[in-house]
Amino acid sequence: MRLWSTGNGWAVRGMVRVLGIVRKFRKMLPESIPERLESQLEDLIKGIIRSAVVSDADENGLLRNYFKDTSYFGEKAGTAAIASAIFRMAVLKRATLSDEEIAWTEKMVGIVYRMWRKTALLHRVVNPLTSRDRNPQFGSAEGQAFALYLLAAHRDWRLHQVG
Repeated sequence: MRLWSTGNGWAVRGMVRVLGIVRKFRKMLPESIPERLESQLEDLIKGIIRSAVVSDADENGLLRNYFKDTSYFGEKAGTAAIASAIFRMAVLKRATLSDEEIAWTEKMVGIVYRMWRKTALLHRVVNPLTSRDRNPQFGSAEGQAFALYLLAAHRDWRLHQVG
């Protein structure tokens, strides 16, 4: 099975959002959602995060378009999506993440931001219409959205650290 970084980014971002909703809803109506749902979501989220963090990076430090497949390029959209989910998870439930995962995420925001701020266009992204394209694209709406998600999640995590 091949692990597509951007697809995993979409999945983990969605799961973190659902986890946030479940946690808030359980506070209001604790009997309505079983506790195991929250722990199952956390386990799925942790699995994707851990797979990304231990995946080999390209020469720029980015996740490859497909995890551990060195024939693919390092890709910013998937990297930004997964890193944004990790920052969101760090705010929701920091105890589920290791220091290594937080450090990896801080490194990724630095790499993505440095490369993005030059043109304000996230380039070196996967073609969203065909994930197996071996040529990086110079921009996509998906990549732009993931870059903004990452910057907002990083900001919120830093504010959470201060607060």
